Amino acid sequence: MTKPSPLLLLLLLALNISCKKPVEALIIVGGHAYDTTEFFEVFQAMEGIEFDSVSHPKALDLLASDQIDKFDVLVFYDFMPVMQPRDSSIFLKLTQRGKPMLFLHHSLCSFQEWEGYAEMLGGRYVMP
Repeated sequence: MTKPSPLLLLLLLALNISCKKPVEALIIVGGHAYDTTEFFEVFQAMEGIEFDSVSHPKALDLLASDQIDKFDVLVFYDFMPVMQPRDSSIFLKLTQRGKPMLFLHHSLCSFQEWEGYAEMLGGRYVMP
């Protein structure tokens, strides 16, 4: 079984400590194959965490909607190397609103042609 990242656990713990209610996480997936059972078991095993998930291409519609406000944190485990330029505004609005976002593994490879994505994450994996 996949073990959770210590950084993920610290972020979710910090959110949980500051709230009396469970942390509501939205997990954004899509664009690559992975063991879905083991991946979601990591989140199911965490006390004080409730989550929902959405896959691309529906993910961008949800991220752009007001429904995103019900989530305390967005966890990205997606791989979308190409982004339509108009979709960058979705991420810019989320950062301007101060929405906590955590980017895991493959998501570092997403949106290769948008420099703002690398700046937002603080890095990028440059694909050959």
